[in-house]
Amino acid sequence: MILEGILDDRPFAFYDLVKHCRDATYRIWGPNELYLRQKKLIAPDGTIHSTIKNVVLSAVSGNGFHMALGNPAKEILCY
Repeated sequence: MILEGILDDRPFAFYDLVKHCRDATYRIWGPNELYLRQKKLIAPDGTIHSTIKNVVLSAVSGNGFHMALGNPAKEILCY
């Protein structure tokens, strides 16, 4: 999953992505914005498509350095 790779390789970009999904007024740090655009997670105008936003918001729990990446589909399948 691309989110796992971003969390492992660029944790501050991951943090910025999650913060921006949670709050559209959050300003992503310059190099992280470029990186996330290259990964096609952010549009050229700086917005995040609603589908990407929903996946990120569903997969991430916690705040700050306590953010954790889960798999909401796996949790549903476990019932």
